Amino acid sequence: MSLLKFVKKLLKNQVNRLQLLIFYVMEIMLFLVQLRRVMSLKKIAKPDFGARMTVRLAVAGAFHTDFMAPAVEALKSALKETNIITPRIPVISNVDAKPHSDPDVIKDLLARQVTSPVLWEDSAQAILSAGFEQGYELGPGKVVAGIIKRIDKQAQVTSISV
Repeated sequence: MSLLKFVKKLLKNQVNRLQLLIFYVMEIMLFLVQLRRVMSLKKIAKPDFGARMTVRLAVAGAFHTDFMAPAVEALKSALKETNIITPRIPVISNVDAKPHSDPDVIKDLLARQVTSPVLWEDSAQAILSAGFEQGYELGPGKVVAGIIKRIDKQAQVTSISV
């Protein structure tokens, strides 16, 4: 049964309509509470934590949070069937910001990355401190180059729009 048919069936009687309404009201209230928390953090970020600025990111999902846990097992199954060879250059994982070369460890870290926060700055620092000389950003914009240059003003990053 499709979700639309299921909802239509639920809406046929008053009790189900009320339950569905309560469910959505509770979801909206939870969202508003979370939004209020984010806005509160934004207010104290500069004075209490010395942040230069705050940026609210538009994201398409709850990536890198426990909300993604149901996807982990499916990814682990897919990774079991995937042949990953030992890389010539160690892979810096966003999970622990450390270099890895063992394919089994890399598979495990890829699965953990689904629910783990991205250690972007730590990963960038690891790359820069490992003898980084020059890098290329492939894609639209210059976001990565800008972030790397904020971390290390001497870093050479060329952005190539593709």
